[in-house]
Amino acid sequence: MNEDYNDINMINYKQYKTNNKEQSYIHVQDGEGTLISPDNLMQYKGQFKNGKKHGKGELIQILDALGNHKAIIKGNWKNGFLSGKALIFLTNQLNQFIPNQTQPIQLKYQDSFEGLFKKGQASGYGILKFSNGDSYQGSFKKCLKDGNGKYVSVIEQNNQYRVQGEFVENHIEGSCVIQYLNGHTYQGTVFCNSISGLGQLQFKNGINYEGNFHSNKFEGRGTLNIPMPLKLIKSTLSPLSTSPMNNSFQPSMTINTQNNGVQIFYYSGEFKQGLFHGKGKAIWPQNENQKYLLQYEGFFQNSKIDGGKGTFYFGPNLIHGFFKENKLAGQAYKRQNIDDKLQVIYKGELTVDTQLMDGFGELIWVNLKHKNQYIGEIHNDKIQGQGQLSFQDQYGGMAQYFGGMRDNLFYGKGELTFSNGDRYVGNFQNGHFEGSGSLTFMNDQMVYQGFFLNGCFHGRSTLKVQNQFIINGLFLNGQIDCNSNVLINFTNGDSYSGRVDHNYHFNGMGVYRNLAESYKLIGTFKEGVPHSYCKKVFHQIGNPLKIIRILYGFYNQAKINGNAIESIIDSDTGKVVAKNNQMFINGKLQKGNGQFRETFDENSLLNDLFYDSVERQCDFENIN
Repeated sequence: MNEDYNDINMINYKQYKTNNKEQSYIHVQDGEGTLISPDNLMQYKGQFKNGKKHGKGELIQILDALGNHKAIIKGNWKNGFLSGKALIFLTNQLNQFIPNQTQPIQLKYQDSFEGLFKKGQASGYGILKFSNGDSYQGSFKKCLKDGNGKYVSVIEQNNQYRVQGEFVENHIEGSCVIQYLNGHTYQGTVFCNSISGLGQLQFKNGINYEGNFHSNKFEGRGTLNIPMPLKLIKSTLSPLSTSPMNNSFQPSMTINTQNNGVQIFYYSGEFKQGLFHGKGKAIWPQNENQKYLLQYEGFFQNSKIDGGKGTFYFGPNLIHGFFKENKLAGQAYKRQNIDDKLQVIYKGELTVDTQLMDGFGELIWVNLKHKNQYIGEIHNDKIQGQGQLSFQDQYGGMAQYFGGMRDNLFYGKGELTFSNGDRYVGNFQNGHFEGSGSLTFMNDQMVYQGFFLNGCFHGRSTLKVQNQFIINGLFLNGQIDCNSNVLINFTNGDSYSGRVDHNYHFNGMGVYRNLAESYKLIGTFKEGVPHSYCKKVFHQIGNPLKIIRILYGFYNQAKINGNAIESIIDSDTGKVVAKNNQMFINGKLQKGNGQFRETFDENSLLNDLFYDSVERQCDFENIN
């Protein structure tokens, strides 16, 4: 409010009452007359009673030495004081020189008041008009604006307004309505000409504030709505133009947009000196292309998101934490809804500048059926470093991982246990078993220990089948190499060295050693059993170096068939002491000496060079 024209001493007409000095100049005691002051600056013409102005009259008061500034009063007097209705003009005549003009131009300014007086003071209803265009119309008390009234100010071209409300001792105070000629409107309380207390301020451009004021500024709790283009919101409220949101978050809440494309910025909370300060809530558009709302609830300082904990909402997504100068500082809680079936939650540290997950934290993936969880180190929004991960595996349960991570994948040393009980301990690369490691699977019935590549058995390793055997051999891409020799040690003490198929059945050249019956079988195998020409060497029990018997025969699907030759050996000298021809049918020895068939190939049957070659090739030392 402009206070230059609020002073209405011009209507404090106590200064115009008759004094003792004036009495000597009164020409009449009663009736019509004229009163002139000794300095000729005041003249009254009107009615008198008992030597005092009483009744109708007109008073002219010269207010400066040149006589250009004067007051003219027309009204009623009572016992020397204005009383009742009166009309006052306050004139000021100035001479203003204009270039290229020989005579000055006389400019005349006039203030006026018309209203009721009591004992020389304006009291009651009155109209006050100033030469600059300002005016007041309403109640007066002791020459001061007091009570309900309307004040219009037009002196400042950019600050013209109209006030309708309560006045106290010349000040606007209490409930009022202020209408600015530029279209703004205020409705609420005013104290000492200053907007203070509860009120509503509506701007012509649609900006609206409703709440507490103090000294013409937003102060305390209030609500601010700003309809404007997004660019203008960001430039006007620059602290909110850079919010701690991750572009990967895709909010789904739509905003109300007017026909002209104007969008809304909304703030509700505490203000200080016209700025957001304290606890509050702000809502504004995310960007110009997507009609989504961002919402922040928390603390502000000097219109910045600062000074305490707060929460950012991006539709169904949110970030919660401690904010300092529009950025998260320290621990934070971050939730993202990927779709209606998957939600991602993060609890941990974020980078100050980029607001990326960084440091030690917890990640949770929640869908309709299960919850995956990671606790450990994270760097630049990726799982990096040491941590533990719980996730749903291919068996429908929850797998547990402890170890190193890189780029969200298992990396380095780690331990992975599946829900079905399978367990891997060893090295990882790019999320796969790779390098040396150990895998226990099939309900702890099988243990693979050795090397992996892309998650598969690969390299010379061992595979243990509980209560059955341990196989040592070369694995390629998850399967045993059928073109190289393996060594199989059985739990009963038997062993096999040679070739096998993908099901670990003896297949090809090999040597089988039987501990209980103290023999070794050398030859060719198929689908796990001897097949074709074989040599069966029996040893002295407890002394495998002493040979006591050799049986040469032809095997068909594990059973010896046809002619066979048995050699009895002297275990001390190693010489053949007897040689017998035998006949077998389906593994059973026939009575009597065997009769060789015409098609019998004795050279193939007794080919010790072949059998020695097989034994050398299948020897375990040669395998390694």
